[in-house]
Amino acid sequence: MRRIHVSRCTGPYRYDLTTFGERAPHVRPVRYLMSIARADLPLGVQTRLSGRLTVFRADPVWPFVREALREAERPTTAVIP
Repeated sequence: MRRIHVSRCTGPYRYDLTTFGERAPHVRPVRYLMSIARADLPLGVQTRLSGRLTVFRADPVWPFVREALREAERPTTAVIP
């Protein structure tokens, strides 16, 4: 199952060859928020996100991601008869 991983940048950019090596020296600290099944997003959002292989700003799809985050943070309750 293909998934979209959602993180938030938590600090400034830095050039650092020690974190991931020469192939990825441009880094920013991030906080992982959640993972969303790609199939659970509306088709228009899936289309906008297709082909993305790296970090990018997702302003056009942020309303859908924000709603998924709200759903994940809602407390679950059990009704016991």
